[in-house]
Order: sequence, then structure tokens, then C-alpha cells
Amino acid sequence: MTKCVSCNGSLREGETVCFLCDTPVPPPKTKVTIPERFLTVIKVTFVVSAIMTVASLFFDFTPSFTKCMVATTILGLAKSSADQMAQKL
Repeated sequence: MTKCVSCNGSLREGETVCFLCDTPVPPPKTKVTIPERFLTVIKVTFVVSAIMTVASLFFDFTPSFTKCMVATTILGLAKSSADQMAQKL
């Protein structure tokens, strides 16, 4: 059971308003799932890889263009697959 933030009254599951003081109950915090975290990691690495691919055309301190392009393509396919799996949840 949760408690009301203003009057400390006991609240049942699913109540949206405290019955003692009529204070709205804040929505419950949702936890981030492992597939959502994986999708975020894939998106970030895809963007970084795409930036490195463009940078490899102009700078010598980056990996070769071919390596960056292959990594970006593979991450793009993984991102597409992860997006489709996230929609099914």
C-alpha cells in the first residue's frame, strides 16, 4: 500500500485521488525494461558510428571508411530489428 503525500493516508492500488484530503495521487513510476535499454544503446552506437563514418572521409585519426561503413550498416540492421521487436511489446 502507498501513502498519500499530503495527509499520509493509506491508499489502495488504482486510486487516483486520496479519499481523506482529495489530493491527486501521482502516477506510479514505470521501470525501464532491458529491451528498452538495449534499444537505446543500439540507437546511440548507430549515431556514433554514422558520425565516425562521415568523419573518416575527412580525418586520418578515425578508422577506415570501409570499416566504419560496415559497422554502420550492421548497427542499422540491428536497430531496425530492435525497433520492430519493441513495437510488439
